[in-house]
Amino acid sequence: MNLFLLHLCRDSGGSHTLRKSKGIPPIPHDEEVPPGGFDFDRIINRLKVMSGLDPVICQEPRKGRISLDIRGISYHLDTTFVDSGDDSRCEIIARRKEPQ
Repeated sequence: MNLFLLHLCRDSGGSHTLRKSKGIPPIPHDEEVPPGGFDFDRIINRLKVMSGLDPVICQEPRKGRISLDIRGISYHLDTTFVDSGDDSRCEIIARRKEPQ
């Protein structure tokens, strides 16, 4: 999971939307992709837990935050989960926390 989040933090300005219809994007550093790709629901549930949210499906959008250190660099990820509708999604805005 940390490798996936590191990839999101370093890629394309830090703003990402994961959609169930599109699946989980490939991770360049990951050589062990499970057969059939990554399970979207399991990844989203883990992101919800890491964001401090209950992983159950909710009709209202929910916001959370993930703070983590990867290789000595601190990151903050603001997350929004939208479970309603045909195409559930997770929006992630990743920011690198600069040392003070």
